[in-house]
Amino acid sequence: MTLPKKNLLPTWLAFARRGRVYASLDADSEPSTLEMSNFSESASIPGHNSSSSTNLNQYASNKDLNKVLPRPPMFSSLCTRQYYVFLVSSEFLDGAPFNAPQMDDSSATTILQDYQNNQTSLLKLENKACVEVYTAPIISANSDLVLVSTYSDSNNSLIYCDYSQDSQLVEGSYQRYEICSLPLLRNCDPSGVIANGHNWSIDASDTHGANDYTPTGTSQVNETSIQYCLSKGVEEHCKLQFSLAIMIVVIICNLIKTICMSIIAWKQDPEPLVTLGDAIASFLDRPDMTTEGNCIVGKTRFEDSKSWHLLLSTWDPKGLRWFRAASQRRWLVCNILCISTLIVACALLSLGLNNPRLTSRSISHLWSLGFGNVNSEALIIMNNSQDLSGPAGVIFTVLVANSPQILLSFLYFAYNGLFTCMLLADEWSAYASKRRFLRVTSPTGGQRSTYRLQLPYRYGIPLLIGSSALHWFVSQSIFLARVNVLDSAGVEVIGDGVSTCGYSPIALIFVIILGSIVVLLGIAFGFRKARVGMPHAGSCSAVISAACHPPEADVDASSKRVMWGVVAKESFKYRGKSVGHCSFTSLKVEAPIVGERYAGQ
Repeated sequence: MTLPKKNLLPTWLAFARRGRVYASLDADSEPSTLEMSNFSESASIPGHNSSSSTNLNQYASNKDLNKVLPRPPMFSSLCTRQYYVFLVSSEFLDGAPFNAPQMDDSSATTILQDYQNNQTSLLKLENKACVEVYTAPIISANSDLVLVSTYSDSNNSLIYCDYSQDSQLVEGSYQRYEICSLPLLRNCDPSGVIANGHNWSIDASDTHGANDYTPTGTSQVNETSIQYCLSKGVEEHCKLQFSLAIMIVVIICNLIKTICMSIIAWKQDPEPLVTLGDAIASFLDRPDMTTEGNCIVGKTRFEDSKSWHLLLSTWDPKGLRWFRAASQRRWLVCNILCISTLIVACALLSLGLNNPRLTSRSISHLWSLGFGNVNSEALIIMNNSQDLSGPAGVIFTVLVANSPQILLSFLYFAYNGLFTCMLLADEWSAYASKRRFLRVTSPTGGQRSTYRLQLPYRYGIPLLIGSSALHWFVSQSIFLARVNVLDSAGVEVIGDGVSTCGYSPIALIFVIILGSIVVLLGIAFGFRKARVGMPHAGSCSAVISAACHPPEADVDASSKRVMWGVVAKESFKYRGKSVGHCSFTSLKVEAPIVGERYAGQ
């Protein structure tokens, strides 16, 4: 009988806590690696014991490695093995001879002979448990499979020998010749296979092992039932890999960023206009005559007026909400982007929860899958996985897994800008109620330095923590899952590894919850009542300039404690009525009176 060309069925091999480092660098263009090997005391299959066959697809032992390693350029990967499938008669275990004259692979003959002589080295699995292990998209801790049938032949106990087809991770579909019958090859539903595993039978006349899950007699002729399986337990392996290409890109990007920051710091103006305090200080030191006489004119009137010459106004303060500090367009863009992102996240979570490989949708089970842990229940299976086998596949998968981080960064900038507008307005209106030093970029005298986060710490720190938490949860929601292939001798098959993405439903749930809280908090802050006492400025430089025309006697006001208010009750008369003047000043001020006119010089 002809032994087909070697194929592979990847097996996920998780990190062993009692492992040790015994290798370092891979050759050529493959990622550099540190390999971990598990020397366990028992060769048992995870999840298999006398009372339970659950958790077959849960291999969380590499979660410790995932949690401490930053995602690219360093990442953990798992390994899989190629394996033989032997269909034997019941006499094989009694030492009956086997004869396969056309089997030109001497290693297969040697391996089968060794299994016949050392049956204790194999693990016995009942049909259902065997099907659960070998129909999983990722198979761990198992290699060669011996199917013990009810077929009787004492002269030749070997019915056929074959290599399994690629796993779903590699092939993109379920195609197990030793598992699925020919009519089922196109749509081999693992749940149906497992449910009917006790009726497992194989057409012995088909050298490809056409299988069926219906009772004997309903399939093709020469059908034989499977009594049980013998599986070879193998050591689990994982690797700590390093992508040189990604590291070079990271170094170049950080170098460019460092150069840009250095140029900005070197060429920065000694009196930069960055903060509200910088603008007020600049206009107090050098008043702008184009806005003189408009001391209580607000942002809207400045924007609607063709001429700024003496926009005489009556003081009539109105209670506003914080959301008026930012433009309507800014609010719409920010919230539409945030809500759209949350809707997409909910849709992706729904797809993930409807994954047929997910054994349970309970919160406890989703929690057991962990954050950022590679698990066969939560993998994105790509139709052309072989195209992602090399270094290019690693880079492509890294880009896919990290693309949400780019979107999240843009959302953070939009959200930060929204809070900056609202808090800028709050800082502005505070100068009407309390005398204080200006907060500037380059403080002199009694001036205060600007916030390192550009926002008051009571807002900036929670916003930074929330953003960092979102970035972390997103990084745990979708991540690189790399599997390398080992041949039957344990040697890595270069070029046969697969890069794909894993996902964590529980992490995605946290992203949706935390993201919703952040959006709702932003809207809630927008409805806070603003302080009353100053014209609405927003970030309008004309309003700031108009409020900075101090009395001539007020020298060097910008370096002192300042306050905004009435500095002259009668600057000039207009139609027989006195017109006062308001300004920032370090001198004594009074609150403007409702109904009075202010526009003086």
